[in-house]
Amino acid sequence: MDGYTSKPEENNNYVMHLWSNKKRTARLRAITAASVLFALLFGDLNLAFAQTSLFNKQVNYQAKLTDATGVAVPDGAYNLWFRLYLTPSGATTSNIWQEQYTGANKANVANGLLSVMLGSVNSIAGVAWNQPLYLGVEIGGSTTPAWDGEMSPRKVMGTVPAAFVADTLDGLDSSQFVRTDSTSTIASSSAQTL
Repeated sequence: MDGYTSKPEENNNYVMHLWSNKKRTARLRAITAASVLFALLFGDLNLAFAQTSLFNKQVNYQAKLTDATGVAVPDGAYNLWFRLYLTPSGATTSNIWQEQYTGANKANVANGLLSVMLGSVNSIAGVAWNQPLYLGVEIGGSTTPAWDGEMSPRKVMGTVPAAFVADTLDGLDSSQFVRTDSTSTIASSSAQTL
C-alpha cells in the first residue's frame, strides 16, 4: 500500500501494547490524584486542628523596675509575684490566678527591664478573659523572697486591636449564631431566602 508492510499479529501486539500503557498511565494518574486529594483534605485539616489547639496560652508581660527615686534597679534575678483579680483594689487573697517567679524561676532584670510569660509557671488557660481583669505585681527582692507588698494601682488588662474581632465571623458576634449545645431561637419572619 504505502510501501509499508506489516504482519497482522505485529499490529495487534502494537495496539495491545499501546492500550496497556494507556491503561497503566490512567491508573497511575488516578492513584496520584486520589493521593493528592486525600493529602489536601485530611493532611491540612490535621495541621489546621493542631495549629489552633496548640497555640501558646501565655501572656507576654514587660515592665521597668525602678527604685523610689526612679532609678533602674540593679541587674539580677528577682522574685516576682503576679496575681489576676476581678476588681481594681482589695485583698490579695481575692485573686483568681497567681504565679510566683522564685528560686530557679526568678525573673531576669537588665537595665531595670524585665520580660516574663505569664502562665509559664502556673497555667493561665483556665482564666475567663471575657471580663475586666486587673494585674497585681509584687517584688520580693533578689535573694530570699522578702515581699514588699503589691504595687498600687493594679494594672487593668488590655487587648490588642485584632482581638476586638476575635469573637466575630463576618462582623457578626458569636452570640448571633445558632448553637447545637444549647437552646437557640430562630426568627421565622426573615426576608432572606435559603
